[in-house]
Amino acid sequence: MIDFNKVKTYSLKGDTFKVSKRQFARAPRKKLSFLGFYKSLPSILKGQDLQNIVGAIIQAGRKSKPVIFMCGAHVIKCGLSPVVNELIKRRIINCLSLNGAGIIHDFEIAAQGTTSEDVAASLIKGRFGMNRKTAGFLNQAIAKGVDRGMGLGQSVGQEMIKQRLPYRQLRFYY
Repeated sequence: MIDFNKVKTYSLKGDTFKVSKRQFARAPRKKLSFLGFYKSLPSILKGQDLQNIVGAIIQAGRKSKPVIFMCGAHVIKCGLSPVVNELIKRRIINCLSLNGAGIIHDFEIAAQGTTSEDVAASLIKGRFGMNRKTAGFLNQAIAKGVDRGMGLGQSVGQEMIKQRLPYRQLRFYY
């Protein structure tokens, strides 16, 4: 039980805060360019983090330094592969590094145009991660790639191309 007599409060007026109304974004104007929208984002909390990342990428490009993009599978399952692929094509990103779930979602998108099973429902049924097609394809692709001296991503990417999966254009470029 919580003893409310021991709870101490403080004055709102005397405390310090991270965000002020002066930092808020303004509503975007009609026909605003993406750059205009980007510049209108507030420089607070994660908005500041985004601006710092973009600034570091710009500086790396100006100094001819590589940009390594490391991400989890959410980038794929949230539909951002086309954006990342464009950054790779434009040589803004020079190296892509994913976690293990990346190849799962990438394959499922390339094979069927859908991904991200309902984890809660699958766990209850004892089926989470047990998709035969996904596991079979990935295991086969990895085994073939190992025999050819390729790494994980290259093995899976090459097999997706070779198998001419129907949505292969949506996969990450390996």
